[in-house]
Amino acid sequence: RSAIYERLCLLVCPEAPDRRIRMVLQKAPTQEEFIRGSLGRTAYDAKDVGTTMRDVKNFICRALELGGLIEDDHSMELLVAGSIVRLDLNVEDVYDQVWMRARAGGSGQGASARSPALESARGARSPASP
Repeated sequence: RSAIYERLCLLVCPEAPDRRIRMVLQKAPTQEEFIRGSLGRTAYDAKDVGTTMRDVKNFICRALELGGLIEDDHSMELLVAGSIVRLDLNVEDVYDQVWMRARAGGSGQGASARSPALESARGARSPASP
C-alpha cells in the first residue's frame, strides 16, 4: 500500500533533480590591483560554496585571505550581471532570476566581488592620478 502511495505522490509532485550550478567568481576588474590573491579561472560548484549569496561572499573572502571581512556584510558587495545582489538571497534564485536572464540577453555568467570602500576611494582619485 505505501509503495503505491509513494508512486502516486511522485506522479503528482515529482522530486526535483539535483541541479549543478557552476559559478565563475572574480574580483571586480577595477580592484584587481588593490585586492591580493586569486580566485582562479575555474568555475566553482555552488554546493561547495554554499546556499546563500552570503556564503558566496564568505567563500571569496576566505579564498582571497580577507578573513576580517567575513563578519561584516557591508565590507564586500557581490555583483551579478552588473547588479548588486543581497547577501540573504538563495544562490539558486539568483542563478535563475539574474544569471540566466543576463545570459539570455548576451551577458556573461559570473559574480564579481568588490569592496565599496575601495570603489569610493578609487572614484575620489583625480583623473590625473596614477
